[in-house]
Amino acid sequence: MFDEVIVSNWALPFLKPSFYRVMKTAQPYSMVSRKRMQNLWRLMSRIERRGLAGDFVEMGVARGGTGLLLATFASRSRLPREVCLYDAFEELPQPTAYLA
Repeated sequence: MFDEVIVSNWALPFLKPSFYRVMKTAQPYSMVSRKRMQNLWRLMSRIERRGLAGDFVEMGVARGGTGLLLATFASRSRLPREVCLYDAFEELPQPTAYLA
């Protein structure tokens, strides 16, 4: 019922208990605010309700907090979903005009 609503921080444990538990675990490893985590969860819930198939991909994982949200949601999904997490661990080379 409250999946489509972004609620205030004090209401999270009461209105979205399953999300709140996952968010509390992921937050120390994330650079994303609670509001953005809620929005990500809301969008994944919308995809699930509509029965859309597909995998989740995160580009630029950083510390992995949102990857934890994606993986937790995918593991609870009715549809088979994979989670792919990508990040650069070294500095990227400077762009050049050369195209292969």
